[in-house]
Amino acid sequence: MAQTSEEYEDFLREWLCNKPVTAIPGIGPLLGSRLEERGFTTAEKVMELFVQYGRDMESFKQWLMCVIGSPPYQAEISARALWQWCNIHL
Repeated sequence: MAQTSEEYEDFLREWLCNKPVTAIPGIGPLLGSRLEERGFTTAEKVMELFVQYGRDMESFKQWLMCVIGSPPYQAEISARALWQWCNIHL
């Protein structure tokens, strides 16, 4: 799933409360449904997992690829977006 720069920047600016998992760059409908099947129903819950991983992009990318079958490129986009969001908001 390709993300435009504007969508990515919007993600970085906004709070994650009540946002769908598909608000995370790199997470489209298919990966979003896989996350939801595992109980990650909001972007905020995915962020909590990222923080539990110690904000380690590599470990989180591996989790996305192994657990929900994210392609490496999309896992990279998602992990980087969450890492950048943390640096701005936490």
